[in-house]
Amino acid sequence: MRRSTGPSGFYCARRHHVTDQRAPGVVGSVTWLLAVALATLIGQGFDGIIAPLAAGLAGLSVALLLVMRWAEVDREVMVRGS
Repeated sequence: MRRSTGPSGFYCARRHHVTDQRAPGVVGSVTWLLAVALATLIGQGFDGIIAPLAAGLAGLSVALLLVMRWAEVDREVMVRGS
């Protein structure tokens, strides 16, 4: 069996599948579409004053903190093995 090497010439223990090449593109596309949708909603509320923009920033910041907390708890469970 022939050992495959990566771009640096070192042995790669893992084979690269088509899904490995598509996953970053899918994640980037979904992230971009979500950002456009949320920015559109916030932009539609803009009426010349800064309140809708500030509310959108505050709301998205709280949502980000909640997602980060959820991800950290999930990671701790995975590390502990429970």
